[in-house]
Amino acid sequence: MMKDVLHVAMNGELIGQWFKSRDGHTEFHYEDSWLDSPRRRMLSLSLLLTQKVHRGAVVYNFLNYRWA
Repeated sequence: MMKDVLHVAMNGELIGQWFKSRDGHTEFHYEDSWLDSPRRRMLSLSLLLTQKVHRGAVVYNFLNYRWA
């Protein structure tokens, strides 16, 4: 299945990637370098700083509203 990718940056630093599949499913994950950065912070209170992949409504509701 093909996915569109949006590379998300904050102040010029890559913080993560947003994936949207052709069927509308969305995922977001933080880059390891961002998780290790002293400047790290959450993109949203609903997108906790973790290595896990965020999926579903929490990603769709935050990111699709802003960049779709």
